[in-house]
Amino acid sequence: QGNWGITDVSDCIGAIQSPPISSLIDTKRTAIRGGSAGGFTTLAAISLDSSAASKVKFFASATNSYGISNMELFAEDTHKFELMYIIKLLGGTREEIPKVWHDRSPVYFSTNIKTPLLVLQGNDDAIVPPAQSWTIIDGIIKSKGRVEAHFFDGEQHGWRTSGTLKKAIEFEREWYEKSMVRPTVAT
Repeated sequence: QGNWGITDVSDCIGAIQSPPISSLIDTKRTAIRGGSAGGFTTLAAISLDSSAASKVKFFASATNSYGISNMELFAEDTHKFELMYIIKLLGGTREEIPKVWHDRSPVYFSTNIKTPLLVLQGNDDAIVPPAQSWTIIDGIIKSKGRVEAHFFDGEQHGWRTSGTLKKAIEFEREWYEKSMVRPTVAT
């Protein structure tokens, strides 16, 4: 309670660094990905000042699908049940703890992003409107980071059509190939 954007990010980093996992994988080529709340964790891991991953390029690549980036706007657009859940996860209302609400909103820290980021977003998303993704993208561009984005017409918060799902998977696979696969050298 009260640690959303801290504990979840720490868990993602800790999982990769744990000896049973780190001995099996190339830790220099790990990715973080997620959609909606998972997209928030992805953005938090690579942007927030409180995240160890934002200080260095910890992840080789990241994918954010319709991820929450602005807590205040999300609270305005979501339903009452979800709002109560967010208040619990952040530790209070935005009136009670405005600094926490600000400091856990990746949109304000997009210039910190050093990890190459793929953004996948529905153009008709009312929960996380495309403008939130554009603010993240603009911050990355301003700081000369690497970002690629695909916006899907007719899609909302999550993919509704098989065509979009297929395209999103293909874009993500191609993104990881571009950002993490080492080129082979002919001998």
